[in-house]
Amino acid sequence: EPLEMGAQSQTDAQWLNSSEGKNWLTEERNHLFSDRLSLAIKAKSDIWARVSLDPPGGPSEETIVSSGLIRIWFAKDKFVLVFDKLNGAKVELNGKELELIDNKQPLQEITITRDNIQ
Repeated sequence: EPLEMGAQSQTDAQWLNSSEGKNWLTEERNHLFSDRLSLAIKAKSDIWARVSLDPPGGPSEETIVSSGLIRIWFAKDKFVLVFDKLNGAKVELNGKELELIDNKQPLQEITITRDNIQ
């Protein structure tokens, strides 16, 4: 369920309308979650994704990120992201865009940590 700005939940996820811009994400992330990683997906068209937070043992969520929205997750150490074609979506870690190759495979899985993308 969408959260109000600055709120936290068990899964530490937030929805943003892309018109709210990057400044909010950067400021809010630095203020509330300086010890955590943030993963944001900015959708240009609807995309399906499954995000696992701090696996194994952390929460996992399947979602559709709707066109024009930004979805943000927070984790302590690691994300595992599975997606079905990025279709031009941007993926950011701690406010920095990741250079992901969308190889148009039915499902792609990547592991993201502070220092590494696999």
